[in-house]
Amino acid sequence: MVSGEAPDQEWFRAGQQALRGQPPQLTIWRRANNPPQRTLFFVTNPIRNSRTAPWTRPTPVPDQRSLNLRQPIRVATWNVQTLRRTGHATLLSYELSRYNISIAGICESRWRDIGDKTEGDHSYIWSSPNDNSGLYGVALAMSKHARKCLIGWTPINERLLTARFHHQQGKLTVIVAYAPTEVADDLAKNAFYDQLHLVIQQVLPHDISIVLADFNAIISSDSRSSQTGNIIGQESPDPNTNNNGDRLLHLSSVEGLSIMDTWFPRKNIYKWTWYSPDGRTRKALDHILISSRWKSSITNCRVY
Repeated sequence: MVSGEAPDQEWFRAGQQALRGQPPQLTIWRRANNPPQRTLFFVTNPIRNSRTAPWTRPTPVPDQRSLNLRQPIRVATWNVQTLRRTGHATLLSYELSRYNISIAGICESRWRDIGDKTEGDHSYIWSSPNDNSGLYGVALAMSKHARKCLIGWTPINERLLTARFHHQQGKLTVIVAYAPTEVADDLAKNAFYDQLHLVIQQVLPHDISIVLADFNAIISSDSRSSQTGNIIGQESPDPNTNNNGDRLLHLSSVEGLSIMDTWFPRKNIYKWTWYSPDGRTRKALDHILISSRWKSSITNCRVY
């Protein structure tokens, strides 16, 4: 053997050096009369500086391109009515930063075609009609960190958009939706919900699914039953459920989604999302949905 010490003494000396915080000397052992079959290295990184110091592990460096779901992350949905005017996207970014919102689903953006851009501190991706009608349109606003975590996105039509993010435990799929109003014909409603069903079913089973939408749906807690007990809570401010609300309940029941704004007790002023021009008629039309298996990860839901 090529060495100046006996093997036992050599290994004991290297271990003592590791305990004192000194890098051990690397020794290659092989038989002198045979070609080496394999090379053995004694390499160690001391993880304590003395025999009395507690054992410590190196602090992992967080991945800057993944969302840390162990820390609070704010998501939102907002019908802004239009972003076509100069400076509106920058003002929206300012408001989102003021409320510390990382991901926001935007309805009625009214931008043309599809695209992405950065305004203020947020990046926007959108899907709108390819004409100058200035109708509908959905968009997703992301903070700088959320934009780094974006894996890909898919513009579906002027009412639907999906985006997929990377987080430390897996993937997160966000769906932005803008449903037809209550007075729309059944053909338009059926087309929208059929497409939304298809989009949700295409989400990979291990992803966390979140739907940020203006459903134009009124949901009453009286609709709660044994079949919908895991879908809606008892905190809805509206007394009756409209046609869009029935469609939303059916969608949530089939796809296993929970309507989170109905689960947290709040004053009604923190539940209304729409006010009539006279300020008297109030409704909760915007909703946030999440996979029922991830419902417990939502700690708060309210209207600002």
